[in-house]
Amino acid sequence: MTKRKWGRRAFGLALAVIGGGCGKEVPTSDQVSGTTHCIRYYATCIDPIFHKTLAPSGQSCSGQGLGCHVIIDTGSGTQEGSGGQFKVRRFPTTDTELTQNFISAHNKALSGSSSLLLRKPMADGVTHPPGQVFASTNDSDFLQLKFWVETIADTQGDLNPLLDTAQCSAMFVSGNTCRTFP
Repeated sequence: MTKRKWGRRAFGLALAVIGGGCGKEVPTSDQVSGTTHCIRYYATCIDPIFHKTLAPSGQSCSGQGLGCHVIIDTGSGTQEGSGGQFKVRRFPTTDTELTQNFISAHNKALSGSSSLLLRKPMADGVTHPPGQVFASTNDSDFLQLKFWVETIADTQGDLNPLLDTAQCSAMFVSGNTCRTFP
């Protein structure tokens, strides 16, 4: 086994230990075929959605101050928003933070089109205190999120485009360009 593969396995194991607690299953590149999502597409096209102001609510998931779904480093620890189990670090600056955001979103996206990651922000039969956060199911950000949630991959790929899988690279229009939706 190459050093790079051992490094990835060690990184995956470290994520499992760091992010997995409380009985949560943490995705790694060794997942069973067809049970994960592409991390580079998440990093490029999905994570930014969680940090921008969305209509009609005028809020973002990571919010101003202590948003509902945010994790903030305070210097002496972290603070978390009140928004359930889905949490993201605001504007992640490291691959580790971005991977933690991916894991949180991935874990909420496993049930495809019926996932809470799609249903809660539309207030679709579930309670979501801020109510509907996307303008409609035709909102381009919602459609982008839906595309990622419903596109299951054999492996999560890699943040580095040069190391990414062909399956995950095919999600992009070209290079690192996200798909666009009406």
